[in-house]
Amino acid sequence: MKNSTKAAYGLALALLIGGVTASCTALTFNKDGYVATVNGHKVSLKDYNQALEQQKKQYGLRFGVDFNTTQGKEMLAGMQQQLLQQLTERELLLLETEKRGLQATEAEVEAKLADVKKQFPDNAAFEKAIKDYGLTPADLKSQLHKAVAIEKLQKDVGKDISVTDAQISDYYAKNKAQFAHGEEVEASHILIKIDETAKDKPKEEARALAKIKAIQAKIKAGGDFAKLAGENSDDPGSKAQGGSLGFFGKGRMVPEFEKTSFAMKDGQVSEPFKTQFGYHIIKRTAYRPARTESLAEVSKGIREQLQAQQQGERFQQFVETLKKDAKIEIRPEYQPKQASNSAAPFMPEKK
Repeated sequence: MKNSTKAAYGLALALLIGGVTASCTALTFNKDGYVATVNGHKVSLKDYNQALEQQKKQYGLRFGVDFNTTQGKEMLAGMQQQLLQQLTERELLLLETEKRGLQATEAEVEAKLADVKKQFPDNAAFEKAIKDYGLTPADLKSQLHKAVAIEKLQKDVGKDISVTDAQISDYYAKNKAQFAHGEEVEASHILIKIDETAKDKPKEEARALAKIKAIQAKIKAGGDFAKLAGENSDDPGSKAQGGSLGFFGKGRMVPEFEKTSFAMKDGQVSEPFKTQFGYHIIKRTAYRPARTESLAEVSKGIREQLQAQQQGERFQQFVETLKKDAKIEIRPEYQPKQASNSAAPFMPEKK
């Protein structure tokens, strides 16, 4: 089931990679308002401060980092060093997009925005997330214009790259285990959560059970499962899709959910049952036995994967060439200080 916290982190990471910055009060002051120049073009202090605050919020929320501690300050130094590199590289790439006339259209930006929104269960969750990160819708769209332009540049740089059928066959032969799947079922569900903070827990559990039974009665009377899921389910990640969870194999769901869904027949609706998330009703729609996908089934995906990999390698080489030929000057007060290994801005995910 989807999780809005993970979605919020996904947005934060996407914004960081895409160069999206937040609207906040400047953390540092200089009268000229820039931290570096790239071929004579300024990288603004505002962008630097905003992006730094964005990263601090991300690591504070994701890892609980306290930047007032010694370790936090060392980590901040590493983040600042990497941020300067990211912003100067981004400016260099944006200058190249202008040179090649690779600007983003409004339709392309709207499509990219729609992709970001898909990470969230609903529009309210999306709006809360961008607000939490100090963004406005205008900030987001402005920076997505830049992100799309850079994506177009990457495609332009690698436009002559092609993947042969022989390369696809070779990859498939060497990675055949990757395309092996255990048995899977396709199912939809309706979830009624139990409020664990309720003072009278037996009463709250009885409420949830009564509601799920009432929904089940409507389904047995001919009610549309998808419609009832959209109207009643407490799982924000699936309710918009009529409760659909798609195909999933064993080990993907909690034990009670897995046992029930694999024991059912296609088209069958389960009795209400309880998991750690609350009460569920499942409708199983399809079953797929264990199998290995054929080369014909996966060739398109392999081609896209190999092409993206080769384009990525080509683009990295292109960036390094641009940097080698560019004049990048970082103002003395923003020159990176020597940081220890603990300052690296990447940390293992909390379990």
